[in-house]
Amino acid sequence: MPRMDPDEARRRFRSARVARLATVDASGRPHLVPVVFAALDDDRLVTAVDRKPKTTTRLKRLRDIEADPSVSLLADEYAEDWDRLWWVRADGHARIVPPDAEDEATVVEYGTALARLLRKYPQYRDTPPHGPVIAVTVRRWTGWRAAPFGDAGSGYAADSRSVRSPRSPAEPIREVPMTRRVRDVMSPGALAVEPMTTLERAAHVMREQNVGDVLVAYDCDLFGVLTDRDIVIRAVAEGRDPHTTTAGSVCTRPPVVTLTPDDTTDHAVELMRRYAVRRLPVVEHGGCPVGMVSLGDLAVTEDPHSALSDISRAEPSH
Repeated sequence: MPRMDPDEARRRFRSARVARLATVDASGRPHLVPVVFAALDDDRLVTAVDRKPKTTTRLKRLRDIEADPSVSLLADEYAEDWDRLWWVRADGHARIVPPDAEDEATVVEYGTALARLLRKYPQYRDTPPHGPVIAVTVRRWTGWRAAPFGDAGSGYAADSRSVRSPRSPAEPIREVPMTRRVRDVMSPGALAVEPMTTLERAAHVMREQNVGDVLVAYDCDLFGVLTDRDIVIRAVAEGRDPHTTTAGSVCTRPPVVTLTPDDTTDHAVELMRRYAVRRLPVVEHGGCPVGMVSLGDLAVTEDPHSALSDISRAEPSH
């Protein structure tokens, strides 16, 4: 019954779809909850308070971490074939990353965490997490498995297989009459700036490309959307200097609702109506931005003769 080395423990843990988070309160009483999670690197993990029904987002796990940051995360595999059993525990220290911070470093950290979670769990695309992020720095990896790593009985190959989401391409797609895909109507080639780009530079990009918004992204991690209105309302009107204020500090903050090229235009309309937005980023299943779809794009598709579609096709006035 071999134990795992830290590298194998990391690989097994990252292959898991769910883990158990253990915290302890000031009196020493333990608390255990299942969580979904993503890895930022070898020894940093993140999980978030999501939109599932809860009486409050001020959860006990958050109160426990404020009292004592020591946490453990446990992932495991159970099968009736006991040669496939394994478990991995990650012990470390946790920090709470708030969704509404103003400082640049925290904004980037929160955006990166949500981007990694959305990349791992397609189910988050329509309803991204909106509460605090728990960031865990792992100090110690331990684990056990019944069979050597990579053996047919170890279960690791089965754990590594792709997991179908409700709209996985592997599943049959229901045909919807007269409905088009987002890839048919989106503006391809996602125009993006990095979070530390100044508003002055971002505004120049918008003017040069004749657009009213850009994505804020770094290395396939989508942090938000910056619009000309954001620059005016959140920066200029507040007296902030566009030469030094960054895109990441005033853009529409995570969570950012996204589409994929294979989503239907009906689904795009539904999300715009639900979240009262006029534009949505389009990302590949890996999380990389590949385009943008606007209400005008959809209007041209659904009714080419409508007034809105005429306005969308018209050349901008300067």
